[in-house]
Amino acid sequence: MCRSAASPREDAGSPRAARHRGNRGAARGAVAAAALLLVLAAAAAPAAAQVGSQRGLDLSRGVSQSLAQLQVAWLEWVDAFYKGDRAAASRAVSELQGAVARLGMSRLPDLSLGATARAVEAARQGDLERARWAFDDAEALDPGRAEVAFGRAVLEWEAGRYHRAVWQQLAGYGRLLDASPRGLVQLNVLLAGIAMVLLAAGCFVLLQLASKGPALYWTLHHRLARAIPGPVAHAVTLALLLWPLALPAGPLWALLYWSVLLWGFGSPSERVVMVALWGVVAAAPVVVAGQQQRVSAMLTPPARAIEALAQGRLYGALFTDLAVLPAMLPESAAVRQLLGDLHRLVGQWDEARAHYEQVLEQEAQNVAALLDLGAFHARKGDHGSAVQLFQRAAAADPASAAAYYNLSVAYSDAYQFREQRAALARARAIDEDLVTRWIREPRGELTVTYDGGIARRDEIVAGLRDAAGTPSTEPIEAARRWLPFGLAALALVLAVVLSRLLPQGGVPPRVPGSGRAARFARLALPGLTSAEDGHGGRAFAALLVVAFVVVLLGGARLLYPLPLGLHPGGFAPTAAALLVLALFYAGRAWLELR
Repeated sequence: MCRSAASPREDAGSPRAARHRGNRGAARGAVAAAALLLVLAAAAAPAAAQVGSQRGLDLSRGVSQSLAQLQVAWLEWVDAFYKGDRAAASRAVSELQGAVARLGMSRLPDLSLGATARAVEAARQGDLERARWAFDDAEALDPGRAEVAFGRAVLEWEAGRYHRAVWQQLAGYGRLLDASPRGLVQLNVLLAGIAMVLLAAGCFVLLQLASKGPALYWTLHHRLARAIPGPVAHAVTLALLLWPLALPAGPLWALLYWSVLLWGFGSPSERVVMVALWGVVAAAPVVVAGQQQRVSAMLTPPARAIEALAQGRLYGALFTDLAVLPAMLPESAAVRQLLGDLHRLVGQWDEARAHYEQVLEQEAQNVAALLDLGAFHARKGDHGSAVQLFQRAAAADPASAAAYYNLSVAYSDAYQFREQRAALARARAIDEDLVTRWIREPRGELTVTYDGGIARRDEIVAGLRDAAGTPSTEPIEAARRWLPFGLAALALVLAVVLSRLLPQGGVPPRVPGSGRAARFARLALPGLTSAEDGHGGRAFAALLVVAFVVVLLGGARLLYPLPLGLHPGGFAPTAAALLVLALFYAGRAWLELR
C-alpha cells in the first residue's frame, strides 16, 4: 500500500494547510494526483516485484499486484475527490474493497483516515456535500472508526448544527471502546478515576483545614504558649504548619502533613475517609506503573500489528511490523502459527505450510495447525496426506466438528463415500447448526480453516512483554514499590500519636455563620456544610463530583494518549462537564433554599 497516500501524519495536517491554499490548491492537488496515477500505472509491475523485499516478508507476485491495485484505486479516489466526482469515488471504493478482500482482509485504516482528513478539509472550506460523501467512503473503508465520527463532528459544527456535533463526538468516544487497543481505554478510565480521587482528596484536606484549621492552630498555640511568650508562640505555630511548603513539591507534602495533623480533629467518618485516601495515594503509583508497563507492550508495533491482523485491518507497515516477530520470539510456536495464518490469508499457501509444519514439530496436537495444514494438502490434491492430518486433528480433539467435517471433504475428494458419510454424520452429531452453515455458505475452499495463530495474540503479546521487561523482584525495585505503603502506614501512626498529644480541650467550637455570605459560601464550596457537620463521606462525594467535572474539562491532557490520527476535540466533554456542574449546583441551591 502506498504509505505516503494514507499516512495519518500527513493527512492530519493537510486540512489546516488546505484551508489556506483554497480552491487553487485543490486544483493543483487534482492535477498532481492524476499525473501520479499515470506514472504509477506505468510502473505498477516493477513496483509490485519489489514490495516483498521492502516489507521484510516474501510476498508472491499476486499479493504484490493486489497491493499495487490498492495504490492505484486510492489515487483514483483522491482524483475523484478533488474533482467532486461522486460516481468515480464510489467505483474506487469498490475496487479498494475488492483488492483488500483478495488479501484476506476487510479494512483499510490508513486510507479511511486519509479520506477522513480530506473530508474535514472539504468541510472547513464550506463544501459540505462533498465532505459528507467522503465521510461515507471513509466509513466504508474501515467501519466503526472513531476518527470518522470525530470528523463528522467537525462537519456538523461547520454546518451550524452544534447539537449534532456534540452527538457525533459522543459517538466517536463510544467507538473508542471497540476500536482502541484492548486495555488502553481501561487504562484511560483508571487514570481518570485516580486523577478524580486524588484531586478530590486534596480538596478534602483543604476543606478540613478550612473547617478545623482554627482549632488546630489554637491547640498548637496553647501548647507552645506554656513554654514560650505569646508572640513567639504564634510565629512558631505558623512555622510548624507551613514548613512543608518549602520542600520540593511542597504543596503535595503540605497536604499530606495537614491531613495527619487534622486527623485527630475530625469525626469518625472523616477519619475513615482520610485513612482510605492515604491507601489510595499509596496504591496509585503501583497500579499506574503496572498498567503502563502492560499497555506499553500492547502499543509496540508488533503488538499493534497482531491486533490489526485479528481485526482484518491492512495498514501500510503491517508486513514490516509482523516480520520482526521471529527475531523477537525465535522459539515461539505461536509466532510461527500466526505467520502461517498471515500467509494463508493472503493466499501464499506454500509459505503457510512451512510455518504450520514448524508448529507441529513443537506442538504435535495443535488442532488448528493440523486443520490448516490438512487444508493445504486437500487443495493440492494430496488427499492421503489430508486424510491423515484430519484424522490426527480428530484424535487430538474428538469434540471438533471441523476435524470431522474436513475429513468428510477429504474422503469425498478421494471417492471414499462410505467414510465420507460416516465422518459427516459425526460432525453433524457434534454441532448440527455449524456444519449446516459450512455447507451452505459460499467459500473459496471446501475445507474449514482456523486462525489459530491469530487467536494466540494474547500469548504473543505476553511473550513480547516478558522479553522486553526487567525483573521486578530486585531489592531496589521492591523497596520503591512498597515505599508508598510504608508512608501511608507511617501517616496513620503519626496521626494517632498526635491525636493523643494534641487534646482539643479549651478550644471553643467553631460556630458556622448564618449570614448571607455564609450561606453563599456553603452553596459555592462543595462539601463545606458536610465538613462543618462532620459528615466525611458526604463531603468527599460532593468534592468527587467537582473533580469529575475538572477531569472532563481537562480532556486528553489527563489521560493516556490514544493512537488516533484525528484529535477528538472538546465539544462533548465540555458539554457533559457543564451539564453535570449545572445539575449539581441546581440541586445544592434547591437544598439550601429549602
